Amino acid sequence: MRIVSDRIVDAEDVSGDRGRRVETEIDVAAGDLVLRASASAAVLLPELWRSHCHKCFGSGTRLSRCGRCHTAFYCSKTCQQADWKDHRKECKSLAQLAQLGLRSDQVADVLLLGRVLRREDGEGLQPMELVWHEEDVEDQELLLLAALAQKINLVDADVVVMDAESYSMDEMVRMLSRFRNNNFSICDELLLELGAGCFPLGAMINHSCDPNCAVTFAPKTLDMEFRAMKPIKSGEEITQTYVDIALPRRERQQRLQRKYHFSCSCARCTQPLQESGSLDAFLDADIDGVPQEQWTQERKQEVEQALKEVSDATSSVASESDLGAQQQLCIDALQKLAERQNTILHHDSIARLQTLSTLFSAEMERGS
Repeated sequence: MRIVSDRIVDAEDVSGDRGRRVETEIDVAAGDLVLRASASAAVLLPELWRSHCHKCFGSGTRLSRCGRCHTAFYCSKTCQQADWKDHRKECKSLAQLAQLGLRSDQVADVLLLGRVLRREDGEGLQPMELVWHEEDVEDQELLLLAALAQKINLVDADVVVMDAESYSMDEMVRMLSRFRNNNFSICDELLLELGAGCFPLGAMINHSCDPNCAVTFAPKTLDMEFRAMKPIKSGEEITQTYVDIALPRRERQQRLQRKYHFSCSCARCTQPLQESGSLDAFLDADIDGVPQEQWTQERKQEVEQALKEVSDATSSVASESDLGAQQQLCIDALQKLAERQNTILHHDSIARLQTLSTLFSAEMERGS
């Protein structure tokens, strides 16, 4: 069944485990914008409420706060007016919600739940059509968040759905399950997280550990943009990644199974590690090229000991009052770890590269 199409893409239901796929209808060059998906709803992270616009997530301009709740801030009258259809329902609850000690993602989910359910009768692909998982129905965290949304009147008891019944607790929990499996973090051009959004069309783009598209978000509109990283032929599926593709295969698979309930069978994941050109061959390998799952007990102990030495070396950082001394302690420990890893881990090991990246950041922060 065709769901959406334009001159560039065609999205449809297909048989098989993946359920839906989005394909190009024309040849696409690397760098081209392939698809733009709008958010059904988006919310700003609570820690950014005072520094960023509540509607467009913009910063760097003089912000005006809502005169009623003194919690939401806007960069312009235009943004404030555009946000009013949602903010009028949230205005009395924002300050209270911020004081409950919830995690940022929990606050975002509660607000998104109200926003999505209040506009569930819109056109196009709806959040209600996204995948949810049965095991989430008994998840206590989701049950509590749904009850909280109803308690602080973010979801009306008389909101009517397609079958003319109001939203039940089960339906709200199912929607939160959809959020858990389909929502996206909205990031700026530096990939710093600004908020969260529900993008039904974006959620249709399947995962690959060797994706052909990268995702960015348009300033102001917050549209989700899929841009080709390599040439894509007409009829070829558009793919994105749901996890960090620099992670070793074993860890990618664990994360995908834990959060999204599937195992990846893309070409990269099915290619034998020993085969020439494998991107995963040495990401978790030791200096001899042996993958972590095949390490001897002696090798495992070597790696664990190196990490323990860093932990021991930095244990006194908190007691050091001088910031410069704290930074130097961390840098010294990271340098020793990097030197040790050079003797036991492969040159392409992600653990080794992460240590070097952390060391570089520490040196930059110190200003050396």
